[in-house]
Amino acid sequence: MKENSRNLLSRLMQDESIRSEALRIGGEMALHAVTRLAGATAGTRPVRLDSEVPAISPPQVEAALSYNMDPSSLNLSPEEYDWVVARSALVSIGSTKLLRLSSEERRRVLNHPDAATLVEKLLSDQEAEDERTIGPGGGDSVALTGAYMRELLRGNRIMDFATLSLRRLRAITAARGALDGVTLLSPSLPDAAEYQRRTDLAELLDPLGIIIGLDLDKSDDYNDRFVGRTAELRALRSFVDVLGSQSLSETLSRGFARSKSALTHQIFDRPPRLLTIAAPGGLGKSTLIAKFVYDHALSSQTRFPFAFLDFDRAALQPRSPGQMLVEIARQVSLQFPDSSKPLNVLRRDIRSSLSGNEGVPLRAYFETFQDLIRSVLESCRASTFLLTLDTMEIVQADPLAMNGVAAMVKALTERPFPELCIVAAGRSGLNELLDVNENNFRVERLQLQALSVGEAQTMVDRLGKNLMGAEWNSAWASKIAGSRSHSEIRREPLTLRLAVEIVRETVPSKRKALIDDIHRLGENADDGFVGALYERRILDHIRNPHARKLAWPGLVARTVDMKLVRNVLAGICGLSDEEAGEAFETLSLEGWIVEASNGALRHRRDLRARTLPMMRRHDPKRFHQVLDALIDYHSNPKVSDPLEEVYYRLLRGSPEDVRSVTGASSLIDSLAAARGDMEEGSPGWCVLEAHFADRPMALEHMRKLPADLLWEHVARTGSSLRGMDDRQIEPRVQLLMGIDPFETAGLPPSKAAMTAWQHLQIKCGRWDRLEEQDLLMPIEQCDVTSFAFYASRLSLANVESAKFWGERYPSLLARIFETRGRKNWQALAQALVVARLYDRELAEDIDRQIVENYASRATFSRSSEFAMRTILIHGLTSSRSVIQNWCALEASRILEGISVAEFCVVAPIFAERGWLQKEGNIIELLVLARELAFSIEQGNIPPIARRIISDKLALSLLVRAFERCASEMDEDPEIKQAFGLYCTLRQPEWIVPFGYLFADGIHSEWCDVASQQVKEGHYSHEPSSWWPLSSSRRKPSLQNDVIKYLTWADRACDLDGALSMLLRFSPAGESKNFEGLEMVRRQVRENHFHNAVTST
Repeated sequence: MKENSRNLLSRLMQDESIRSEALRIGGEMALHAVTRLAGATAGTRPVRLDSEVPAISPPQVEAALSYNMDPSSLNLSPEEYDWVVARSALVSIGSTKLLRLSSEERRRVLNHPDAATLVEKLLSDQEAEDERTIGPGGGDSVALTGAYMRELLRGNRIMDFATLSLRRLRAITAARGALDGVTLLSPSLPDAAEYQRRTDLAELLDPLGIIIGLDLDKSDDYNDRFVGRTAELRALRSFVDVLGSQSLSETLSRGFARSKSALTHQIFDRPPRLLTIAAPGGLGKSTLIAKFVYDHALSSQTRFPFAFLDFDRAALQPRSPGQMLVEIARQVSLQFPDSSKPLNVLRRDIRSSLSGNEGVPLRAYFETFQDLIRSVLESCRASTFLLTLDTMEIVQADPLAMNGVAAMVKALTERPFPELCIVAAGRSGLNELLDVNENNFRVERLQLQALSVGEAQTMVDRLGKNLMGAEWNSAWASKIAGSRSHSEIRREPLTLRLAVEIVRETVPSKRKALIDDIHRLGENADDGFVGALYERRILDHIRNPHARKLAWPGLVARTVDMKLVRNVLAGICGLSDEEAGEAFETLSLEGWIVEASNGALRHRRDLRARTLPMMRRHDPKRFHQVLDALIDYHSNPKVSDPLEEVYYRLLRGSPEDVRSVTGASSLIDSLAAARGDMEEGSPGWCVLEAHFADRPMALEHMRKLPADLLWEHVARTGSSLRGMDDRQIEPRVQLLMGIDPFETAGLPPSKAAMTAWQHLQIKCGRWDRLEEQDLLMPIEQCDVTSFAFYASRLSLANVESAKFWGERYPSLLARIFETRGRKNWQALAQALVVARLYDRELAEDIDRQIVENYASRATFSRSSEFAMRTILIHGLTSSRSVIQNWCALEASRILEGISVAEFCVVAPIFAERGWLQKEGNIIELLVLARELAFSIEQGNIPPIARRIISDKLALSLLVRAFERCASEMDEDPEIKQAFGLYCTLRQPEWIVPFGYLFADGIHSEWCDVASQQVKEGHYSHEPSSWWPLSSSRRKPSLQNDVIKYLTWADRACDLDGALSMLLRFSPAGESKNFEGLEMVRRQVRENHFHNAVTST
């Protein structure tokens, strides 16, 4: 068969059309190589990789000294040519095809004794050319890599990594890798792994350098464009307290802060630090963060570990605390190679755990990370680990991502971690982070404002010099920046940059007049200031007066042809037919603003995206006059361009426009690129965002959508909004509760929209709105889980018969089993409940499926918590699979406190087995447990048991007991029974449904009662021997949030009492909704107690 293949290749290469195609695709060198291969394989002469090794020759050495090469240019003999081609890989550099010698062959040639003299001569011959390539400017990346290869072999260049750009670092790293194992290299040269580490670290910092305009080739006082923000940088330096002070006042203030902190925390534990930076767009938040991180990362004063998570990077997975810890550990390992081995082992173990191959809870990995960071800090004699979280607004848009980030931060501080310093920045999302973690940190807040006058002048001057060089006049800086009496809008970094760019693009003779206009316009700057700058840009750059009129306001149209100019724009722009023709021809020459194509002019997309909002703000009346005319024109049956009509209706954005286009999905699908033309938050932008966004929109944008489009958007992107893991009331969910998908007249809502609506009713406790005959089978897995929960609760409460669900379960289970890889174990846990009621055989099968598909989850989400509790109560063999991991996770949860009732159930059993040490208040609590045991087993939890133990010693001892139980527990029916009862005491699965049910319209007076309960320590349990230093005594931050209040009450096993209190303040019309759901909850609770007490 091999012989036939060789002969076939030979015959193919004799066909001229085949040869032409090979030349077109691979180039002359590839054609030559394949032709030789065909000739070699014809008849009985195949290419043999084990043929006789050719003697070392100059062409072979030249090939080995080249990173990529064209063998046809090396004067190789036919035998050498075949040998080299067979031991090379084909690489594409743009449209050029080259060969790259294998590492083995490169080592063979360069390490050969006969090559030494040839290597020395060739290195000498090429040294001058290599110097030019490596010098300022340099060649392309391929030439640079080859030059660096030869320089490394010469050994006459000391490589200072800190001065190399990322392009050069990549080139020298590739060069070092290509020479791995070559004995001619200096023994003192770092190995290939060290070069790769340096490059990876530079890859991490390079985006920051780009933001601040870093230029490594500059050697003057500054090598970036960042200016100003002196007070903010001083506050950041002082807060992190790693870099040295830059003034006497800063030294004194930082010394005072250290003394105050030491005095405050000489008794209590020193907490970690958290600084939040909030700012709307345009104020330079990202630039400030980039400068701050870059300066700290490359500090020559001291080394310390840091990590930078920018949530605008698609590679980050903020929903997973474990994945974020993997990235943090990676970054630290790049900075400290001596610690890279244990950090990389940690990363490997976390990945294994996340894939379900390990049963270790994530808390253990965070503790290991803490230990490794402390080792790093000790090695570099530092005291701070800096973690920066940027673009938090990205996370805030996704509740699951917000939960993940909050859980990650919380896990970092479950053990004392005073070395931790977090800086979090964003337009939004900071309050959500603080809600979960504020009690664990010393918190400071920084709100960005516009630049000061002096900083604005410096920024403008430096930017002008960078952009315009010798053409810039420093005297212009003060006129652009204005004075303190002028509005702050003109001193916002984005406005200043735009002003300088307009000056640069204006003809030199008109720049002075433009500067005077900017100074005058800025005296009363408002939102129209930027629009006025845009008009100046148009007026001063387009010299022909008629073309200038057509450009503004004519370029409100995205595409302009002569027919449109004559029929629509000429009148609006004040042009005659003759002037319109002249204007069109002249404007077509202005390539900076339009692109000519097929007789039409298209407003340049990059410019249009930046300036269209400015055009609207500058003269809204004229802007809409053009839009009205364009819509009339394109809707005219004689012209009829529906796509353009939809585009301009979206740009106009009236309620009527939005309603008229929402049904035109096929046309809107063609407008993905038009999002940039719409000002963010405008109705048209919201419509396009609803169609194309990959995450749920912000609340203020959702409000602008018609009901049908809103629900289509939620159906496509809103799985996180429909999930049951909310830690607080989500305003977007509240908005959706009040909007039905069938509110909009016209076509009925899609099945996807109705399915999304159905599962939001399940989440929000509106179960009375669901009719059994109208129930839709879920599609997405989060909906499968909530639907299975809904079915299990109604079945346990005998609201719907098991037979009713039995008819629907085959299709529900089919949804679960359709998933690739692991099945949805949380949905299986809920499905098990119903199956046990009507089909024992199916229940056993589902139980086996849970065992096979249960993946140890490292953190407690609300849904995974009550899925595990369900398994512990109703599971057969599956409960044994879950119990060990649940113990480890429960140990993490109770660090914040445990109810007396829960303590009374498990502590006596732990004590009997020697897992719970009888120290401190444990003895008194065990006595209380014996007194309350009978009442709790009967489901009657007395008030004293509805309290939260916050004693630190007692909690730490109980945590150790849970951990010992997780590692030492064997088949023990008494432990299983105790855990079944333990899991019935709290009811986390009902917090979200009742939370939203009550949040919808509840009277605000409930907040006063809740606040009073917090103030009085309503759920605090303090034993008689309580000593203040042994208790955390943190008061919860409820912030008038029903879900937070119910979570607090449920921690004390008093969800019943909290619901009763809230019912007093619920509107009369909502009582029916509450009564139906409350009946289900009580029936389920009784069922759970019965199961737990009677199980063996």
